[in-house]
Amino acid sequence: MKSNYKYDMKINILTCTLFAGALLLGSIDANAQKTGKPGIAIENMDKSVRPQDDFYQFVNGKWLATNKIPDDQTSWGSFNQLRKATDKNSLSILNSESTAKYEEGTDQRK
Repeated sequence: MKSNYKYDMKINILTCTLFAGALLLGSIDANAQKTGKPGIAIENMDKSVRPQDDFYQFVNGKWLATNKIPDDQTSWGSFNQLRKATDKNSLSILNSESTAKYEEGTDQRK
């Protein structure tokens, strides 16, 4: 059976585009449902800068101006904040569970 290469490529591109769009919309919607806020932190935007002049400054301007790099870090960003919060939460869970008393043979005791 002979394949129409141009038609197959259009179908593949369309399928990939729709799939990527669905993933993006799903992740934004999920984030909005959990926090009640949109997935983009508009409070970090510097609206005094025109996006066509300096898009990076427009999107990140207020965050760059207000966030300080901690003294014990060489850099700081959202992933550093996420890791710090995750470490704090994990330590809290481990500390509370290490002092808890569970019956022998239960999943929690294991």
